[in-house]
Amino acid sequence: MSKIETLVELREMLPDDFSFIRSSWCKSLRSGSYYHHSIPEKTFYAAHKAGINDTLENAKCLVATPANEPNIIVGYLVYEERGSDEYVVLHYCYIKKMFRMMG
Repeated sequence: MSKIETLVELREMLPDDFSFIRSSWCKSLRSGSYYHHSIPEKTFYAAHKAGINDTLENAKCLVATPANEPNIIVGYLVYEERGSDEYVVLHYCYIKKMFRMMG
């Protein structure tokens, strides 16, 4: 087991996580793309919040937290199983900037 695996735990998304996940997903998507940044802010957030809401209703979300600190979110992975355990759709993956490039 690597050092990072002893420092981070995975859990399913909790209702209290929803606002952070939707907000960080929108902000990182907008800031990471010239195309998304060129859309008027109000239009971008209205459309993407609705799409993210729909996705989170049907998809699964794994949340990474520091070991023994389940209320602190390090990152998350949103995915959807499609017919078998071998085939999934990855919707979004997010890691807080301060935790990136750590293995």
